[in-house]
Amino acid sequence: MTGRLADKRFLLTGAARGMGRSHAVRLAEEGADLVLVDLCRPLPELEYPLGTEDDLAETARLVAGLGRRVVTAVTDVRDAA
Repeated sequence: MTGRLADKRFLLTGAARGMGRSHAVRLAEEGADLVLVDLCRPLPELEYPLGTEDDLAETARLVAGLGRRVVTAVTDVRDAA
């Protein structure tokens, strides 16, 4: 694999859609393998919808389609403290 990020691995939060997805695809285009995580559920304090598990799977499909290794996890990385 060639690319500026060949043999590099990245962990991306909020990867289900939007900027997270666009960053994931760009990193994969540059040769990176990715671990993609997202909350994948609504939060009552937000007025807009968050990504879903289907959205996260689509991001993974796009990355894998570029020939990169990808692992996904639905997880909450927030820390209010």
